Amino acid sequence: DNPKPSGAGLVSARTAVTTDDSPRIAQTSVGGSAFAGLAHVARSPYLAGVALFIALFTIGSTFLYYLQAQIVAATFVDRAARITWFANVDATVNAATLLLQLFVTGRLFARIGTTAMLCIVPIVSIAGFVALAAAPVAGALVIFQIARRTFDFALMRPARESLYVPLPREDKYKTKNV
Repeated sequence: DNPKPSGAGLVSARTAVTTDDSPRIAQTSVGGSAFAGLAHVARSPYLAGVALFIALFTIGSTFLYYLQAQIVAATFVDRAARITWFANVDATVNAATLLLQLFVTGRLFARIGTTAMLCIVPIVSIAGFVALAAAPVAGALVIFQIARRTFDFALMRPARESLYVPLPREDKYKTKNV
């Protein structure tokens, strides 16, 4: 009669039990310094390409953030109106992301592959920045923001994460932080 553990003990008791057919996860630490990932990126053209892709996306996001701040400040003088606008954008992005992830992402990934999935957000970004250059107004901004963020969360991030799948464990965990 082995009493069943309850609460937090239940989780640790279940994870402590292993059978011969259960998958084993390496228990060793990856180790190394915080800068070891930089060396891995410098030695690997594949990892350098991933890092460059993420850096370019981040730079574009920074420019968009400053454009958004200027356009929203000029459009909505009332703080409550700005908060409402941002909340509506976020709610729309979240809902659209959920729908895309549930019904589109997996099918699209299987059909067009990782490279094409990674190209969607840069194409949307180029079109959005051109539109904002032509008409720096809240309407163009909201369409651009919703499209870019939704496609980022629903399509590009899953594709980007798949780039780390074939990597050795050390590269996977050290270079993601870089």
